[in-house]
Order: sequence, then structure tokens, then C-alpha cells
Amino acid sequence: MKNNIYFLSINILVISIIQLITSLPWWFFLLVSLSMSFLFSLKNWHIRSFISGFISGFLNWSVLSLAFHYFYGGIFINKVAVIFYLSPSLYFLIVGIICGLLNGLACYTGYSIFIKEDLLEVD
Repeated sequence: MKNNIYFLSINILVISIIQLITSLPWWFFLLVSLSMSFLFSLKNWHIRSFISGFISGFLNWSVLSLAFHYFYGGIFINKVAVIFYLSPSLYFLIVGIICGLLNGLACYTGYSIFIKEDLLEVD
């Protein structure tokens, strides 16, 4: 449980800083999560990789898009929500779920790359 909290807090902090400071593509957070979960698996720190990745991706993108909404007066998010026939609150939820799923899959992939061979044996 302690490792999950470490992973969540480090992942949210690193992704938020990278998204706010740099102008990298939107999918760069997946590479950060993949490499972090790979490092956690190398250290043999057991985490629930998909759940931790989903929660961190959901919180990151929902909160940052909400901050983006209020920072720019809601003009951009309202226009995008109208294009998809959504309300802005539903838009935040859908963006959070999609990015949470992507981040969860990236974390699961990174954590599964380094698996000891004895775990792969079939009886």
C-alpha cells in the first residue's frame, strides 16, 4: 500500500510539472508512467500498476483540464464540449477516464516488462 502511494504521488507530481513547464506532445505522460513503473518493478516494489496508473492519469488530466478551463475563462473547453455534444462537466469526466485508461495501460506495460522468469513457468 505504501508503494502505491509513493507511485501515485511521484507520478502525479512529475507529470504535472512536465505538462505545465514544457511543450511536449500530450501523450508524453505515457512514457513517464511507463518508465516509472518499469523502475518500480526493477526495484521489486510491488504496486497495483493498472489501478495506480488509472488513478494518477484520471486525477492529472481531470484537474489540469479543470485548471485550464478556469485559467482561460472556459472558452476553449466549452467549444470543444459543444463539438462533441457534451456538457463541460461530462467532458472533464470523459477526458479523465480516457487518460486514466491510457495511463493505467502504460503503467501495467512498464511494470510487466521486467518479470522474473520463475513467475512465467507453467505447471
